[in-house]
Amino acid sequence: MLAGCFLTSYVLTHSLQVWRPSVWWGINAIPDSPSYRFGLMVASFTWIGGYYVPVFLISVAYEQRSWKLFGINAGYHLVGLQVIAQILAYWWL
Repeated sequence: MLAGCFLTSYVLTHSLQVWRPSVWWGINAIPDSPSYRFGLMVASFTWIGGYYVPVFLISVAYEQRSWKLFGINAGYHLVGLQVIAQILAYWWL
C-alpha cells in the first residue's frame, strides 16, 4: 500500500506540472490559477480517466458486483487522490 501511494504521488506530481498554463506558454505569458484548482483537476481526471473508475466499472459489469460497492470503493480512492493532489499542489506550485 505504501509503495502504491508513493507511485500515485509521483504520477500526480508530473500531472500537476502538465496542467499549469505557464508550463505550456512560458512563465509570464499566462498567470496560473490557484493551486487548489490544479489539484482538483488532476485528481478528478486521474480518477475518472485511467486508474480507478474503469477498473471498478469492470468489476460491476463482469463480476456482477453492486453499484453500492462501486460507489464505496471509487469514492474512497477519489478522496485519497484529492488529498494527495491538494498536498502536492500547495507544496510544488
